[in-house]
Formats: sequence, C-alpha cells, structure tokens
Amino acid sequence: MLRVLSLYPVIPAVLVALCGISLIVLGLVYPSGRVEHRPTLAEIQQKHEMALAEVMHSGVSGNVSSKDFSDGLGLALNSPVAQGQVILTIPEHLAISVDRPHSCVPPQEMTGGWRARTWAMSGRGFWPESPNLACEVERRVVADVARKKATRLTGVLSLMVVEWLAAKGLVASTAAAPEVLQLLPDLQWQQENGLFALDPEELRVLGSGTSMHHWRDVAVNETSVALEYITSELGPLLGAGRVTLDHVRWAYLVVHGFGQGEGPGPPPEDLELPSQVWFLWPLFLARPTAEPEHAALLRHNKAEQVYEVLAPRDMAASEELLFLDLRLTDASALCFRGVWVTAKHRAQLKLPLSSRLKGPSVPLMQKYGCLSQTQNLNLIVPVSRDVAPAFLSCMRMAAADPEMLQRLETRGWFDNWPLTLPIDQRNEQSAAQLAVELLQKVLERLTQSNNELRQRFGSASVVQRPCVRVREAETMVVVSLLKSMQELALLSSNEYLFEALRDAQRESLQEA
Repeated sequence: MLRVLSLYPVIPAVLVALCGISLIVLGLVYPSGRVEHRPTLAEIQQKHEMALAEVMHSGVSGNVSSKDFSDGLGLALNSPVAQGQVILTIPEHLAISVDRPHSCVPPQEMTGGWRARTWAMSGRGFWPESPNLACEVERRVVADVARKKATRLTGVLSLMVVEWLAAKGLVASTAAAPEVLQLLPDLQWQQENGLFALDPEELRVLGSGTSMHHWRDVAVNETSVALEYITSELGPLLGAGRVTLDHVRWAYLVVHGFGQGEGPGPPPEDLELPSQVWFLWPLFLARPTAEPEHAALLRHNKAEQVYEVLAPRDMAASEELLFLDLRLTDASALCFRGVWVTAKHRAQLKLPLSSRLKGPSVPLMQKYGCLSQTQNLNLIVPVSRDVAPAFLSCMRMAAADPEMLQRLETRGWFDNWPLTLPIDQRNEQSAAQLAVELLQKVLERLTQSNNELRQRFGSASVVQRPCVRVREAETMVVVSLLKSMQELALLSSNEYLFEALRDAQRESLQEA
C-alpha cells in the first residue's frame, strides 16, 4: 500500500524521549572521550529529587515528582490534568531571559501570591537592599540585546555562564537553581564530547551534505563573539579573566541542547536562537520530545510575573511531563548532548523554494511554516513509512498558483493543518515531482564525498567516528522520503490510481 497517507504515527509518551535522550543520559552515555567517574543511577536520582525540591521551594507551584521511566529520569504527574490545565507555575526569577532583568524585581513589586513566598527567600541573596550582581549583569545584558549591541544568543550565553559562576561560588551572587546545575555536564565535558570535540577534518568529510556540516564553524565563531562581549562588557562586574572559552562553549551546548519550545512551530534555521525557545530551570529536569502533541505548552503570564506549563491534552497520573525540543534530530543529539539516537531517526531538511514561488504565494507559505525567512522549506522529518504531513502539504502549496491557494484558504483546505487532501491530480503530480527534484539534490550532496570518505575513514569504527551515525541516519531519511515521493508521482500520473489514493486519504483524514 502507498506510504504517503498523511498521518503521524502515534508514539507512546514513554518512548518519545528518543532512546532515553535526557538530562540524565548526558552523564551516562558517551560516544567518545574518557570519564573519570560515572555516578550510579541511585546517586543521579537522589540529585534529581534534590533539584526538584529546590525549585519547588523557590516558588514553583505544581504537582509533579521525580520518576525513573526505565530509560531515564524525568518528571511525572502526580494526578490527572485536563487539556489546557496548568501543570506548573514558575516564577520569573527561575528563567534565563534577555527580555527583562528578573533578578532586579524586589518582592514588594511582585504581584499575586508570589510576593510572600519570594520575600521569605530574600535571605538567600536574591533581593538584598542594594542591587546584587545578577541584577546588574541582567540589566546590562537586557539593555545591550535591546539595542542590538549583543545578539539574543550572546545574551543568553552570558547569563548562563553567570549562573554557573554563581553556583560555584566564584562571583558574589546567588544562582537561581544550583542543584539543577549540578545535574548538567561539568565544565570539562565539552572538551571530549559534543560539537567542539568533533575533529574538524572528520566533520568536513563525514559531515559533508548533512545538516551539521557547518555547525562547528558557526559555533566557534559565535562562542568567540560571546566571550569577547563578556570580557569587554561584563568583565568589570565579573572580574578580569574570570570567564574562559571553556565556560562559553559549555553554555553553548547547554543552550542548544536544553532549550524549551513554547509550542508547535518550525525548527530554528541552522544554529539561530529564536524567541520561541525558552529556558525555565524546572524544565531542565524534564526530558525532551520532538512531537508537539506530547509536549507541554509554555505561556508567559506577565500580569502574574510567572511562566505557566500547560497540558497539551488530557493526561493521566504518572504520565511523563515532556518539553518540546524544536531541533531534536540525530545531529543535534550528537552535537549538543553527546549521545546517539538508536531509533526514531530524524533529520532537518532545508529545501530552497524561492525560485519556485510567485510573489503572492510567499505570505501564505510563511503563515503555515512552509517558507522561512531565508526562503527555504525548513522541516524536521523522521524515518517513517508515513510521509510527514507538513512536508507533503507544503509541496502541494508550492506546486499551486497563488489564486488557487487563496481559494483553498476560504474553502477550509487548511483547517486540519498540517493534514491536507490532494488538490487535484495535476497539482499532486507536480508536488511529487518537485519533491523528487529537491530531495535528489539533497541526496547528491550526501553522496558526493563517498569516495573520499572510504579512502580516509573506511576502516574506522563508528565509536571512533561518531559523525558516521548522523550521516547514515540523514541518508535513511532522505532515501525513504524520496522513494515515497517517487511512488506518489507514479500513482498520481494515473487517473484511477489517483482517485483511489484521494479517497483513501479522505477516509484517513476523517478518522484523524
């Protein structure tokens, strides 16, 4: 049967954290490098419970607990919740944000029920009579980001580094969640694991054509820029020579590995840090998922000065609370968490569409996430027998003329987005042919360095060259999708087969 029925496979909540990729796995699974001491599961679970108790004492409201899900530790609901119900309420000072200096808000200026609770913590150093170091740093960073003197990424990296210094007692400030920081990789981890530990020459050859091909060059440049900013602008506050490149690189991996998406949306392009990615300390104790239907929704309640974590659907007691990782792929797992994905492989595809579109189509394509600011279709696609609905729907849009798209919007064609039905036989065939053309170019980029790869690394094991895993996974994704689109092009060329296909997809959409 044709593999292009536009439905996501349903993945149980306990499996969506790919191969146990979690905050805890980061300390246990190493594709390369050397570890002096690996803590036992009991030690890690004790630290996880202590970290949760710490953030709950710091003003978090909710009914969750630490739980071992057999493939990793995470957060579990203690009681059922309905869709849209608030699971956790997190005060603003337990977030890393470049939008507002949260540490500068004294208890008497807080609203709601948080005032009394946070006032009791003032003895811990959060709100002394004179502005503390965290407040001064946040004020500087927020102001510099606002006037474009620093990028959002540089600002977040700066604040993350200050949190680490405060947790270690190296600066005169109090960390917001020191016990949570204890669960993150140590400072030296990035030297032997993750993106900065990958051999540049290996990445040049084995990473050629993959989504991570230029990541190391970008990361080296961005961390250098951030270190220069911290040294020149924050050095007088933190102390000369206090922050090193190791600090910034550590923060870079944490930021890209643990950022929490506020809700469904396209993945970040390359290594950008969009405003839809947040950093709430309590959710550093949760595990990621790439599936929006399983991920908690995040909302900033500015009136109450809190962040709210909402249930994505009706959830039962003991079910896992997961956050959305907008960039979770085989490449990001290796580069930012230092682990391999052993199943549910995923790859980020960037397909150029600008030359295929007429001007009036662009706003509508952007509205539904089919066109990025750089005029690419930017999607994360899994290896699956079912074509990702967003991919097929975007191809249908790209193959339609602007007038047709406007009529489709008024007729409700987008109502179940990303699930859509074929527009007509001609459009379906054009969409499939366009997809085949674009995917063949991606496959050519992946295979063009095969000869050099065999000559240079043919005898190397996967453990020695972890980039091989990512290359194989992304090739599988592209080949699987290409085969499905070739099948669709063939079937849509026949009137009777196309009608049967459309009827089958209409029935599937009604069931969904």
